[in-house]
Amino acid sequence: MPFQQHPRVAPGVAPRALPHALAALLALAAPAHAQRSGARDPHHGRPAPTGGQVDDAVAAPRGEASPLAQDPQPRALAAAPDGAPRSAAQAEPPLGSGPANTITPPDPRSMIHYTEHEDGLWIRGRTYKARVAPTGFTYVPFLGTSAPRNFPLQLRLAAATLAGVELRLTDAAAVTRDGARFVLDRGAVDVVYDVALDSIEQSFVIDAAGATGELVLELALESELEGAPAAAGLSVRCPYGGVSYGAAVVFDGRGRRADVPLTLAATALTLTVPAEFLRAAEGLIVVDPTLSTFSVDTSSGDQDYPDVSYDATTNRYTYVYEDMFSGTDTDIYRTTVSAQGLFVSAGFIEGGAEQWTSPSAANLGWADRTLVAAERVNPTTGLVEIAGRIFNEATGALGPVIVIGDTGGSWDNFRPDVGGSASPSSNAVFIVVWERRFSASQSLGRFRTVTADGALNPVQFFDASGSNSLTEEVRVSKSTGDALLVNRWNIAYRVQNLTNDVDQVRSLQVNTSGSIVSGPSVVEVGPVGHRLREIDVSDGLRLAGLAPTYVVTYDDATHATRDLALILCRDAQPVALFDLGERENTALQPDQAQARLAATGDKFLVTYLEPLAGAPTSHNVFLTAFDLVESNEVAISERRTHLGTTVGFYRGAAAIASRASGGVADDVCGIGWARRDNATSTYNVFGVLFNANLAPSIAKQYCSGNPNSTGDRGFIAAYGDRGTLTAKVLLATALPPNAFGYFLCSTSVTLTSNPGGSAGNLCLGGAIGRYSNFVTSSGPSGTITFVLDPTQLSTPNGPVPAIAGQRWQFQLWHRDAISTFTTSNFTNAVSLLFE
Repeated sequence: MPFQQHPRVAPGVAPRALPHALAALLALAAPAHAQRSGARDPHHGRPAPTGGQVDDAVAAPRGEASPLAQDPQPRALAAAPDGAPRSAAQAEPPLGSGPANTITPPDPRSMIHYTEHEDGLWIRGRTYKARVAPTGFTYVPFLGTSAPRNFPLQLRLAAATLAGVELRLTDAAAVTRDGARFVLDRGAVDVVYDVALDSIEQSFVIDAAGATGELVLELALESELEGAPAAAGLSVRCPYGGVSYGAAVVFDGRGRRADVPLTLAATALTLTVPAEFLRAAEGLIVVDPTLSTFSVDTSSGDQDYPDVSYDATTNRYTYVYEDMFSGTDTDIYRTTVSAQGLFVSAGFIEGGAEQWTSPSAANLGWADRTLVAAERVNPTTGLVEIAGRIFNEATGALGPVIVIGDTGGSWDNFRPDVGGSASPSSNAVFIVVWERRFSASQSLGRFRTVTADGALNPVQFFDASGSNSLTEEVRVSKSTGDALLVNRWNIAYRVQNLTNDVDQVRSLQVNTSGSIVSGPSVVEVGPVGHRLREIDVSDGLRLAGLAPTYVVTYDDATHATRDLALILCRDAQPVALFDLGERENTALQPDQAQARLAATGDKFLVTYLEPLAGAPTSHNVFLTAFDLVESNEVAISERRTHLGTTVGFYRGAAAIASRASGGVADDVCGIGWARRDNATSTYNVFGVLFNANLAPSIAKQYCSGNPNSTGDRGFIAAYGDRGTLTAKVLLATALPPNAFGYFLCSTSVTLTSNPGGSAGNLCLGGAIGRYSNFVTSSGPSGTITFVLDPTQLSTPNGPVPAIAGQRWQFQLWHRDAISTFTTSNFTNAVSLLFE
């Protein structure tokens, strides 16, 4: 297929620098709230890649964010033998890099490959294939060798209208190429694809400046992947992984930008550019989605038990994990990626003959350094000590081994956890916590602070629990939180009293000088004989004028259903206790596992593992975002976002680090977990960049619903603010597709099972208002959205206005069918306190 230079998109000019690369996905541009460091002309950015070479070091400006990535199984990241960064693509083999008279060939996974075929030009990146042809563009995500076949997604611009007038599109595109840029000329619209090793950026170029109406672009999608709403747009997926769409943006010739809403209906994706943006626009209009991929490590052998940290200055995530060499030799390996998921560098934190396990990592922002601590078997004594090394994110230098917790002659040390700091002060330090076991009947918690250059401050004991108790699973927050508003670490751990067989969860807070400022305090006491396991603790947030609030989680491993309890804490004291499964309105599983907590600037995130139905040895990786409301309540804003699977028994948690822990004020976080490769029976590490950018939820969920015909339970959330005059949004999800429903409201709460023969539970009481004039279908996505006017709340006697201090409850009723039996069901409910 011949390629010619295209006149509308000049050679060497990119519609936009490559800003996003995520985990095995197709993503559409930046999230709606992403901030740029100044306006830019979309036609005068970074030169387009040429000659098959791609610069994988291009990073988005500070504050740029990435949308959700679905479950990937991408190829391994390439690294130079010494762990130094390798360029994303090499045009020819380097000479003289091996022994004399030899040529070291390039790693084929570090290059983009272009191959002509009868059906078009095929592109092979590191984690995808793609085909460019006059008939359209096809994207094939790499879902791993366990996928039985390919699951391609074909994209084609089907229609475009401007101010209500249909733009004329040619049936076949005239395809031109300039290096790694492809332009599909459809007449009125150019569809542009810029190819990189781990991403393909798609943009639409249209002459629409000054138009008096909306620009609507409709993309036809052909795929076996199933569409569903996602946190920042939508996703299409299958059991082996999937493709995700984030939000899109539009630019004009002056660099002005606006958010572009997108909707999915059946097999069409629609992007709508607002009329007010076009009216004031100058130059060509660029509607900018992105297609991209991101991976951590799928090399040979076992890689598992990951942790992750974030450095703000370099805008990078560093993933650390075990790399098993033999039964007595486990190393700690590092992979660093950009904030878009692009590979930066990799190397060993420890690669000798010693046994290093259970790594933990956190970042010190002012110094751009990451401390990695792990259990190390002392080669002389055979006892376990806590050792670490400091990695310089800016230079790639690795400091010497430091012994943080020694064996004290005959004592083992276990499970280190590292906290960092986003403070700009050069006095800011790391903290490392761990447990020291003196005997089978006594272990105590320890912590010490560590300076940026590896100097060790004194070891401190923080809980003298006695000679017949075990202090275990000591965890510390990823950072000290906001440097001005919080600036202290939160620590949580469990204490098992061997005399009365009672477990407690305790907490304390430590300031940046290494002094205990509150606690230790008991935040939860378990029933006799129950084991409170899998402890974690979040950064603190100062919200609503309150003292900093943080979250502690634990799993009652003995209880049949109670999992993932969330404890709100302030000043090391418990404020409220919640069960995550109950708030999510999901079927409670007895073995939800390995919860990990993080905090953004205004909300909390929790990742956890849950067994697959019918495959108990495999686990789904989920993430839920929740907000603090009414001082002491939580409200779910993003429920059970599916990030991936472990395929086999999990090895470690789904580790999480937010950019907020590094001092960046946005909602993006990096997540990593171990996944089994059935073909090789080994474990690899996979990563996702997640953007929890939905608005904060304003109403607490309550009342458990019953499963509907999807097997899930309908879920409701409310967004906006709690004022009596401003509109709110009620969002119901996990509904049967194409089911009709409407919202109910009341000032009373009750529980009525199977009212009127319904299959669900009515959670409202008293005089119930019905928005029956707003009946709507859930559509193929199983979602219903309703804009609530608080000045016109429905009652049986007519609409009434909300009053400050008054509480209203809302719930959705919907039609459903089980086999051939027609019935109805309800979501759970939300309770909104107006102010």
